[in-house]
Amino acid sequence: MVAPIPQPSLYPTPPSRGRSRLRAWLAALLILLAAAGATVAAYQMGAARSVVPVWDPVWLRAYLDRPLDASGPGQGFWVAGYWVGYDLESLRTLQQRSPHLDQVIAFSYGFTPDGELQGKDPFVLRGVVAQPKRILLFANMTNDDFSAETARLLLTDPAARARSQAAMVAKAREYGAAGIQLDFEGVPKELRAELTSYVRELSQAAKAEGLTLSMAVPAKVADSPHSSWSGAFDYPALGALLDEMYIMAYDEHYRLGPPGPVASLPWTEKVVRYAISVVPTKKIILNVPGYGYDWASSNQPASGGEGAAGGGDGSSGAKTVTGRNADRLLSQTQAQAHWDPVMGESVAVYGNADQAHTVWFPDERSLQAKLALARQYNLKGVALWRLGLEPLSYWEPMAVWRQTPEDSATPVTAPPSSGGSYPSN
Repeated sequence: MVAPIPQPSLYPTPPSRGRSRLRAWLAALLILLAAAGATVAAYQMGAARSVVPVWDPVWLRAYLDRPLDASGPGQGFWVAGYWVGYDLESLRTLQQRSPHLDQVIAFSYGFTPDGELQGKDPFVLRGVVAQPKRILLFANMTNDDFSAETARLLLTDPAARARSQAAMVAKAREYGAAGIQLDFEGVPKELRAELTSYVRELSQAAKAEGLTLSMAVPAKVADSPHSSWSGAFDYPALGALLDEMYIMAYDEHYRLGPPGPVASLPWTEKVVRYAISVVPTKKIILNVPGYGYDWASSNQPASGGEGAAGGGDGSSGAKTVTGRNADRLLSQTQAQAHWDPVMGESVAVYGNADQAHTVWFPDERSLQAKLALARQYNLKGVALWRLGLEPLSYWEPMAVWRQTPEDSATPVTAPPSSGGSYPSN
């Protein structure tokens, strides 16, 4: 008798639970190791690695290019913000507020005098902001300081000029940015024509790659070709070449000068009125400060002059007072702040006869006045210098204005300089 041939079972014996669990644990471990490796890789590439911990999930998001905020720029009134990699508060603010911003400008790169890029990629932003909002800023900074000599070489040396332009376009494409912003400060006034032609060439190269080009320009109330600070900036010529012109309307009174408003309303309006007379209004973005200054009588100069913008924190001159620590300073010094409705800023005085301090700083009322000014002159929007400095009270009015600017501001009385009319072009 022949023994029956065994038939394969339709229901094979399942593996033991122990082996299933082991495989699951091994898979989970591999995923964890891959995520850790990706996070470390992203961390090593990032400009913010000195302030953002390696275990922060934002690095993994950056590596995967899966930002928290997937929205793009709005179609109406813009609100933009500058991000810096050396301040964790700048990133945390962006993580919370990015949906209320239309552009995020990453302050990341400078140049060597021969046109090579310096700086670290703002890699971490890929985990926060979607590509259509990302703008890379390139400054005439060498070894972390603005350099007039670097500007001179970039504009006049053919090799450095071509190298720097190609590097900006290549970096924006590699990083996945929507555009480029130039921030050339302290450009020698005699290089006015060279600066304009440099922007023209860069504009052509950027457009060929589908990139926008904007520029941060010094504020001025009239064309002044002989000014050592703003003479090189030909507003009409530059405005014709740029997608957006960001006007740095702050440091009216600056760190190394005498005390006064950082960006008074009358002065800001004069800046805007000149700009709209030579540049289309819908290309103009008004930069607003999130900081003030504390001047001590012992280090005040005898007279003022022109100086760099941006709320510097140097060892001499006035100290920066951020919008977030102004209340703490007033509490510590028992100073009383007084709102100046004409200047559009608050002022406080403290100390004694030997060491008197004068503090000027903006608050939410200052911002509301600037928002109203931008809307009344039909500007494209405003930009905040910088994320992490501003009073937290700024965000509600900015978010509301971004949605419905025509209905959102508290009525603002036009300063005496305006003459009561608000033209647009």
